[in-house]
Amino acid sequence: QASQASGKPIFVVLERWMSRDWETLHPMLERREVYSRVANMIHCRPSTAWSSASGVASQLGIQNLPAVAIVPADGQEPEVLELPTSYEAIVRFADQASQRTLTDANP
Repeated sequence: QASQASGKPIFVVLERWMSRDWETLHPMLERREVYSRVANMIHCRPSTAWSSASGVASQLGIQNLPAVAIVPADGQEPEVLELPTSYEAIVRFADQASQRTLTDANP
């Protein structure tokens, strides 16, 4: 609802319950290069309880965790990056997702 009301996409971070995924993801997400691309989005890190994370993952079509996703405010299909390996991969993902959103909005 907040996404639709504000027109801002949602940046979702999903990790496996009882894993060290956050220890790997957190340093990548803290990088200035990543933050500058997602700062104006609504941030969402669903509960780490297995059922909650897997339910959100299923809704977004994610099969492998950890993952990040960008859900457009206009209801388009989410962009998903499963098993991110570096902050550079997240930067490329965010840039490509932004480009696709802009292209779809201005055909």
